[in-house]
Amino acid sequence: MRTMRLGLVLGVLLLASAANATVITSLVGDIDGFSGGDPADTPFRSADVVDLLTLQGYTPLRDLDQPMTNFAMGWTHLFTIPDGHTITGATLRVGVYPGGGFLPTDFLGLDLNVNGSAPWGEEFGPRAVIGDTLGDLPPAFTTTEITFDLSAVLMRPGEVGSPSLFNLLPHVVDGEFNVLLADDMGLDYSILTVHTAPVPEPSTVLLLGPTLFGLGALAWRGHLRR
Repeated sequence: MRTMRLGLVLGVLLLASAANATVITSLVGDIDGFSGGDPADTPFRSADVVDLLTLQGYTPLRDLDQPMTNFAMGWTHLFTIPDGHTITGATLRVGVYPGGGFLPTDFLGLDLNVNGSAPWGEEFGPRAVIGDTLGDLPPAFTTTEITFDLSAVLMRPGEVGSPSLFNLLPHVVDGEFNVLLADDMGLDYSILTVHTAPVPEPSTVLLLGPTLFGLGALAWRGHLRR
């Protein structure tokens, strides 16, 4: 009976936390099969994105649903993390539209200062290479969706170097996530999904600790009786 009570308390605490979890979605562009001319095709770009593209000579700035050849474009996802919440996971889904000159070295640059390096200060720093992510070339002249788990993104340190996994979740906490796309692919859409959960109140942590201890002690006592 005591085990059941402790289990019930633990279950209530976990359900309360799950009930307050949130899913935040930030959409850039519109999912229209690479059809240009919509207002949604002009994305918001942070000052960092604009400065990089201008510095590297990628002007005038390219919008979504526009083909690219030896060019680059960038955009910024803006979102708000609820007060008292922590990020538990995030994914980025991009619909890319390769042109006829697409190469497996085409890539996405994801946010700033990864592992102490500054992608926006060089051409272009850490990158998620399309060939590494897909393992094959996507078909030309059609939209292919690529999904990145931002807790484990396969990236190369720069134009050269072997790929390794990067955790980009710390780069999501500020409510701004910059993306760069280069250089023979257009962008149909970009969807950032962020999962959050409330940080437990101190009183909840104090209650949860004895509950878990009690469950463990009772389980051990039952083991000894066998």
